[in-house]
Amino acid sequence: MKCKFIFGIIIYVVYIYVSCLNCFGAEISMTNKISSASTETEINQELLQIECDIKIDDKDTGKNITIHRYSSKVGDFVSLREIVESLGGSVIWEPNYETTVLGYINFLGSTYMYKSHYPLDDVPDIKAQFAIDIYKLDGDKKILIQMSNFVESMYTKFVDGKLYMRLSSLRYLMPRSGYIFNIDEKNSSFNIKNYNFNNEKDLLLAKFPINKFGKSLYGNTDTDYSPIFGKNMYYCGDVFAKQVSDTENMEKNYFNYIDTNFRCCYVQDNEGFYKKLFQANYRKFMDNIYIEYDNDLDSYIIYNKNFKDVDEIDDTYKIMVIRKFDNMILYKK
Repeated sequence: MKCKFIFGIIIYVVYIYVSCLNCFGAEISMTNKISSASTETEINQELLQIECDIKIDDKDTGKNITIHRYSSKVGDFVSLREIVESLGGSVIWEPNYETTVLGYINFLGSTYMYKSHYPLDDVPDIKAQFAIDIYKLDGDKKILIQMSNFVESMYTKFVDGKLYMRLSSLRYLMPRSGYIFNIDEKNSSFNIKNYNFNNEKDLLLAKFPINKFGKSLYGNTDTDYSPIFGKNMYYCGDVFAKQVSDTENMEKNYFNYIDTNFRCCYVQDNEGFYKKLFQANYRKFMDNIYIEYDNDLDSYIIYNKNFKDVDEIDDTYKIMVIRKFDNMILYKK
């Protein structure tokens, strides 16, 4: 009899716990949907090519670009030369086996030096994963640009004498020059938009003042150059790198835990998608998610608990601001 009583108490407590989760908004940890690395077939097999018209601020430029699609694990690629030259830039290819410098890129008003991460006689797999380091030239400074969320190198493909870069890598370069982009697959367009970082930052920090919410992705300066080994060599850890790195981490969680068909950089104008991104960022499923579109920022503000005044917000609140145009994280708490 005593055992039955104790068992009944346990069942009752579990029932009350589950009911509370349902009532007050459960945060349930996600389970990874994918664990295996890309296979050699996935790395090398191009699935299709997508021809896109290039538009700048909704105006057709008369130019186009080809997107090379691989497995969703591997990603989508564009020709480095094609994207640079289509936007009025130039690519100089002058490989130097002694210095491993491959050449120079003039792109959207900036000049970059690009070099192999490895000695050119010892590239592990030049076709599938050619690691390249990108340095922005600023006077006598060579500033190493972070090109992924874990390492500084940009992993490219080198096929039939052409160098291909991931679409996601463009996000580390274009915003610094005042441009953002997306791909509208339905309308076959590669959309580029001028934007003003300082205006966006001022609007954002007016809504989420540092003295109340903290700095989030924003430090005291927009450039953060740290000296590294070598004369006049620096590493760039600025706010643009932080934005893309955090966005890539969120997208990786979305891919691993929610949708293994996800591809970044594509138009996703759907509130349900942004709610899932929010959950992916925190790696928890949540019953209650609030979302509102902010016209000034052209962004979605997403949070886990409703509030009437910012003074109500404490450490239990989770808040994200995601730019609608390119799904970039602008702010998170």
